[in-house]
Amino acid sequence: MSTVGKILEEEAQIEMNEVYSKAQKIAPEVTIDTLVAKGQAADEIVQAAKSKDYDLIIMGTKGASGLTEIFIGSVANRVIAAAEVPTVIVPNGCKYRSLKTVVLSLSDDLIKDPETIAPLNEIIKKSGAKLEVYHFGQAEENIDDLAKNLGILDLMTGSNITYDYATDSKDINERIRNFGESKQVDLICLIRKKRNFWANLFSKSVTSKQAFHSDIPLLILQN
Repeated sequence: MSTVGKILEEEAQIEMNEVYSKAQKIAPEVTIDTLVAKGQAADEIVQAAKSKDYDLIIMGTKGASGLTEIFIGSVANRVIAAAEVPTVIVPNGCKYRSLKTVVLSLSDDLIKDPETIAPLNEIIKKSGAKLEVYHFGQAEENIDDLAKNLGILDLMTGSNITYDYATDSKDINERIRNFGESKQVDLICLIRKKRNFWANLFSKSVTSKQAFHSDIPLLILQN
């Protein structure tokens, strides 16, 4: 390893040790393991999640705008696109508060597997939070798929669900953010569907844009 590379690794390990010490003080009952890896951040995070069989990835993000958002993206966004497990995105400067209201933002797409929302179900059960479903519809929605989705949610969560529907000329991401703010939600859950290369290149997904611009923590589930 070059001298520069060795110095960078040593500095990274020192910073990791500081994070570890702080985490131990905050949660002494939690077993913590650390890893310093060399390579592209997103690739290393996804690979670590696979090799260590993680159930959840939690990341912070500073967001991006303009050409940075279009052509580069953030590490968090790349992890969302490649991860096979749920991912929680915590916006920069976000202060922790207990979960009281969770919004599941739902499109017309059918939930392919009920187990997709199992992590959301666990969060609802453990926190006792209220679940709000916000459906952003298109001009022509698939009522059958929407009914199935709501049925799956009722079955999985075992609780009453507050449901809101909206379709207008506003940007979908703006609608989601406005809805979350109006309900004073503590977590927004999105279900991400896989997109091909060209779709990703020319049209950022709802989950991608929310990761850049949301002031509310996000839970991304893979459909």
